Amino acid sequence: MGTAAGDTPDVWVWVDSAASCNLSCALCYTIPMQSKAYMSLDTFRRVVANVAAARVRVQMFHLNWRGEPALNPKLPEMLSLL
Repeated sequence: MGTAAGDTPDVWVWVDSAASCNLSCALCYTIPMQSKAYMSLDTFRRVVANVAAARVRVQMFHLNWRGEPALNPKLPEMLSLL
């Protein structure tokens, strides 16, 4: 990763666009953190703008952690912003 003086650091961005999941895996460690919440398009726009303004090089932009991103009805618009 680029971290030497003057280099732009490489980052991976993890965004939870949906905190719900359509699976019910018995060993899932995220179950206590899941909810029916979806990230709003306005919040996603702010996240993307903040990342774009940062002095970083995005190596990966993940749209999931706790849930299934395809459950967010705004996912197509989110992808178009990236």
